[in-house]
Amino acid sequence: MRGLNFSNERTINCKHCGKEIKTFHPTKCFCDKECKWKYENKFYIKPIDNRITKKCIYCQKEFFPLSIKHPHQRLCSKKCRDKYNIPINKEKLKIWRIQNKKHNKEIDKKSYNKYRKKRIQEKLNYRKTPKGRLVYLNSARIYNIKRHKILKNFDTQLSIDDIAFIKKRDKNKCVYCGKEERLTLDHVLSLKDGGKDDINNVVVACLNCNCSKRHTKVLEWCEEKGYEVPEIIKLMIKNA
Repeated sequence: MRGLNFSNERTINCKHCGKEIKTFHPTKCFCDKECKWKYENKFYIKPIDNRITKKCIYCQKEFFPLSIKHPHQRLCSKKCRDKYNIPINKEKLKIWRIQNKKHNKEIDKKSYNKYRKKRIQEKLNYRKTPKGRLVYLNSARIYNIKRHKILKNFDTQLSIDDIAFIKKRDKNKCVYCGKEERLTLDHVLSLKDGGKDDINNVVVACLNCNCSKRHTKVLEWCEEKGYEVPEIIKLMIKNA
């Protein structure tokens, strides 16, 4: 090593443990390799005295958290983790989910609203890629093929006059929320469940309501969203 002077002896304090050392090396900062590794390793806490002791949830022993990145550590070792994280019975878990359905929906809504914009942007970016575009087109194609197969089985289909009559009847508004933008035709009883493509089964609905309803039943969907069931739909259900 050129340009360094090894003739003068000097005393230094170790950066990790603070121990005094006498060395001839001008750039030495640690007493040994262990102190150097502990100081440079990001997952190791340098000052041992500053660490907060915690109680293990399982064995109730006091321990130091492993790293700065895990201050909320609750279990002291791997044995305690394996014993504490016992696999839950699937049948009990199903019963708990059915009983706490409203609570789970509220949590899902909060998480969805929190990351909604991020997820939508990720989907749009994925669709722009060649692989994502192929996946999206294939899924749309398969859905349209299935839909056309169901519609072909019916003897009668909606004509242009029928569609105009439905729009006049519903006053060019969404039957559920009352919007006048992005209107579509919605089957009250879905084609998948055996509904017909007739005037008595089709209603004007906005794109948001139509997409969120999908194949669910109208009465259940209205209860979830908090909408009043329209009179037209009540008449259609009675006649069906």
